[in-house]
Amino acid sequence: MAKKKVAKVVVKKKRWVTVLAPKLFNERDIGEMHVEDPQSAVGRKLTVSMATITGEPRKQNTMVKFLISRFAGEKLMTEIIGYRLNTAATKRMIRRNRSKIDDSIVYKTADEKKVRVKPMIITRNKMQSGAKGEIRRLMKDFLAKNIVKLNYEQLMREIVLGKFQKAMHETVKKLCPLAGSEIKNIELIMPKKIS
Repeated sequence: MAKKKVAKVVVKKKRWVTVLAPKLFNERDIGEMHVEDPQSAVGRKLTVSMATITGEPRKQNTMVKFLISRFAGEKLMTEIIGYRLNTAATKRMIRRNRSKIDDSIVYKTADEKKVRVKPMIITRNKMQSGAKGEIRRLMKDFLAKNIVKLNYEQLMREIVLGKFQKAMHETVKKLCPLAGSEIKNIELIMPKKIS
């Protein structure tokens, strides 16, 4: 009688690898990944709350999107590729008898990187459509002039720190009283890979 062949089961060991934020966030530990081969994690995207990164509970409504760019010294290094406000946070800002002016525009930074920006302005009073158009034009002018001056990393730093939004607020409030001005979403447009 012939012996039956038993297939060997190859068990690959997985291990926990630390994921670090980029220099913008002082390379803080933002989590761990359970992987067989850490190199296989390169190219993955992950979204983390700003409260987790900074330790400030007030920033829990802001999310930052990272791309794992490389594996170095038993740690996964990341790059920032996006920033957005939670939908709940934006809805809380909009109250009765206020107007919301928003848009979605693609710009190029000083280092030729394309970004999709979704700014949002909220006025203190209800605005007529003509006034809304003027506010939108002023907002777009501000974005076009300022995004071109900054490289991608500088732009993300300004947005994460809130300086960019504050400057936009100061520019647009010359037209009418504002309840708030935010960058609702900004995302790096990744070049498409040709396969």
